[in-house]
Amino acid sequence: MHAQQRLAAWQVAQRAIAPYHRAMTTPSLTAVLVECAIGSGMFRGEKAVTIETADAGPVSLFADSRLVRERARRSLLEAYADEHLLGDHEPVVQVLLPTETFETGSQLIRVQRSRVHLIGDPQ
Repeated sequence: MHAQQRLAAWQVAQRAIAPYHRAMTTPSLTAVLVECAIGSGMFRGEKAVTIETADAGPVSLFADSRLVRERARRSLLEAYADEHLLGDHEPVVQVLLPTETFETGSQLIRVQRSRVHLIGDPQ
């Protein structure tokens, strides 16, 4: 799947899960940036991303390059997390990635809270 198709699929998934999450009493997704390592993707407009999980070691995926940011010598991937679990008292946060990881086949991973940043927070 090309980067444009992946982005379109990501946007469709976002729209599909939004009503479900709004209907539930607790989960409410918010956009976050997850620390990662970045490499070249297979196609133009795509990046290879590796993220260190809290419990399963490193996982990797291809992501649209528009979802990847570089700030203060850190690479960051745009993703989603339950805003109620982003408090400083939670050491691990479950994150919804833009695509499935190669290792788990899932878009959901658990990441150390210190590696997850709200968009707009100073990095």
